[in-house]
Amino acid sequence: MTRTDRSSRRQRPLMWVAILFTSLVAATLQAGPASAHGAHSDWEQPHLADMHTWTPYHGIEDEEFCVQIIGGATHSYALSRIKSALFETGTPSWHLMAKSDGTTDVRIDLRPMDNPCSSYGERRSQIDYEYWVRPNNVVVPRCGSDNVSCVTFDVQTRAASGSHVHYEWGYVHMDADHLGSDTLINHETGHIFGLMDGGPNVSYHGGCPSSLMHLAYYGCSGNAGLTKPTNNDISSVRTVANR
Repeated sequence: MTRTDRSSRRQRPLMWVAILFTSLVAATLQAGPASAHGAHSDWEQPHLADMHTWTPYHGIEDEEFCVQIIGGATHSYALSRIKSALFETGTPSWHLMAKSDGTTDVRIDLRPMDNPCSSYGERRSQIDYEYWVRPNNVVVPRCGSDNVSCVTFDVQTRAASGSHVHYEWGYVHMDADHLGSDTLINHETGHIFGLMDGGPNVSYHGGCPSSLMHLAYYGCSGNAGLTKPTNNDISSVRTVANR
């Protein structure tokens, strides 16, 4: 699929895929029931297609993101909170620009777009994923209720390796109340890069490693204080990117 194809698809109604990764209650770091979809090596392991490629500096294969406010917060506040969670909470982080870090060889290169998603016109088709903020996600079928955030993807394609399918675009449906939590912002972003909820309380168990995806609510009490991805999370993202 070419980039020009993306532009026409962006203007059509979103084809929500049946993927629900996580639902988290902001104040207590707890969640409603979440469904997982197998292990990290599955054919159907939702993640962004651009994770497998890179361009130097700010190139077309970077993971650009934008913020769209539906309600519950101002754009400036939401963007600042998301940028803070992604870039200012120490290392490791999803943003892996330097090859010397030994992780994803620049294939995860997050680039925030400063204006609302809807302002970019045709350029919007090149933005890889979006944070949609609203005060209540009950109208989002994959979220289903208030105080819930979730992730969906659009336009499935087959990887060049032939080993799996992935997606052209991702959407983080953020409950506005969750913007106050670095944990929740980073947890939802982890789903964009192919990671799933884990722990004794979800169908994909995976034990309780040190991981932002295996939170206390899912039965991993030792991870209650995590606010950013761990080395285990970054290693898992590298595995996804290498597929």
